[in-house]
Amino acid sequence: MKINQLTTIIIILIVLIIPGYPGNVQARPETIAILHTNDEGGARENLDAIARYKNELKDKYDSVFLISAGGALTDHDMIQAMNQTGYDALNIGAAELAVGQERLQQNRDQADFPFLSANIDSSGSYLQQPEPYIFLDTEKGHLIAVLGLIKVTEDGIPPVDPGILGRLRFTRPVQAASSYSYLDDITNIYIGLTYFGHANDRNLAEAREEFDIIIGGYSKTVIKNPPLINNVLITQAGSDTDYLGKIIIELDNEGQIISRDASLIDIKRIY
Repeated sequence: MKINQLTTIIIILIVLIIPGYPGNVQARPETIAILHTNDEGGARENLDAIARYKNELKDKYDSVFLISAGGALTDHDMIQAMNQTGYDALNIGAAELAVGQERLQQNRDQADFPFLSANIDSSGSYLQQPEPYIFLDTEKGHLIAVLGLIKVTEDGIPPVDPGILGRLRFTRPVQAASSYSYLDDITNIYIGLTYFGHANDRNLAEAREEFDIIIGGYSKTVIKNPPLINNVLITQAGSDTDYLGKIIIELDNEGQIISRDASLIDIKRIY
C-alpha cells in the first residue's frame, strides 16, 4: 500500500472514529468567514491591512480563515509577511514553481502554513511531496477541507519553464480531484483552491459537484458577482491584493450549509 493511501485511511479513521478529534465535537450552528487572495505577485504593502481586518472579523464571526489560491511570488520577504498576516494555506501556483525546487522547498520550510497541491507528484525530486489538502477545524466543531490544484497544459506540465521541473510529474486537475471526492463525505465544507483560471474553475464545478466552493487564481479575474455552477460557488479576487475575497458560510446545528455568500472588498476600504 502506498504511503499516501495509508495516510488517507488513517485520517478518515481519526475523523470518523476517535471521539476527541475536533471534527467530532458536538457541532453547533456557526457562521464562518473565509478570506482569500490570489496572484499576489509579491505585493506585501496591503498585507498589514488584511491582517487587521482578519482580526476584526474574529469579533463578528465564529471562525475566520485566510487562504491563497497561488501566485504569491514567494520569496523570503513575502513568506515572512504572509506568516505575519496569518495565512492558513497557500496553493502552489506557477509563481511558486517558477523559483525552482530548491527555493520552493526553502519557502515551504520558512512558512507557518502549508503549501498545497493534489496534482503534483514529487517522487524522486528535491521538492518534498506537497500535502494535497488541509483540514481546518472551526471554533464550534465543524471541519473544512481545502484541496489544492494547479493548471496543467496540453504538454502535461504547468505554465512554467520545463527546465526547472526535473522529475516532477503532474496529473490533470479534474482527474486528481476525483481521487479526493471522499473529503466531501467527512467534512462540513469542501473547498477547491485552484490555480488554473476562471473558465477552468467552471469546468471543474461541472465535473466535480462535490465541491461547495472553488476559490481560483491564474486568470486574475475580478468576480464581483460569483456564479453558482452545478451548486458550486466560484470566486476569484483579481490580483496584487487590490481586492480581498470574503466568503460567509452559515452552518446549522447539523453542520449543513444553509447559506454561502461571496463578495470582493476593495482593499482601500479596509485601511
